[in-house]
Amino acid sequence: MANGTTPSRLATSQLILLFLDRSTVWWLSKSDYPKADVRRVLVPYSDRMKKLHRNPEKYYSPKVRPSGHDISTEFATDNGGAIPSNLLQIPNTESVSQYLRLCSALQIEAHPARFPVKLPTFFIKFLTEPGDLVLDIFAGSNTTGLAAETTQRRWLAFEKERQYLAASIFRFLDKDVSEKQAKGLYMRLLDFHGSTHIEQTIIAAEEPSEEILDTQLSLFEL
Repeated sequence: MANGTTPSRLATSQLILLFLDRSTVWWLSKSDYPKADVRRVLVPYSDRMKKLHRNPEKYYSPKVRPSGHDISTEFATDNGGAIPSNLLQIPNTESVSQYLRLCSALQIEAHPARFPVKLPTFFIKFLTEPGDLVLDIFAGSNTTGLAAETTQRRWLAFEKERQYLAASIFRFLDKDVSEKQAKGLYMRLLDFHGSTHIEQTIIAAEEPSEEILDTQLSLFEL
């Protein structure tokens, strides 16, 4: 850091709380050519790159770099965004989510190890296409299922602890759902044995019905 400032110095002498935590995420493929498309996860260009796009002659000269790379005039092409860094900066802040709100209101234990929905969303967009099937064999509170649903993918969620998967229904409810409706769906899923179909658009029905269990697209495996 500049001027000899280190994280420990900032944290001790200047009383600034720092979080230098990071986790490694691996994505594996069964083939040498996975269905990955970085164009689906482009990020906004930097201000400097935007200047280059507006006036490439002023800010850029095509030439062969010392590394041997031939940087042509195509470098100034606007492709709709930049390739993301391999460091994903995603805050894990879910304290105001509907899932936690309903768990608290109904005195139901929330899953203790939830990850932010933006994490599976990134890899689902990167590695799959709309309509593909996304599988999570350790679903927990089903964050992956929500990410798949909101990106128009089909999904399967498996979880050993029934109460966690049943409570994950809260992630799919409309914002104006009542606590009575939410509890009714939770109890119904908690007692149900088999595969339960859930569709986000119909869960806001006034009363839980057999239709919710029989006609939907996404799938819980209990």
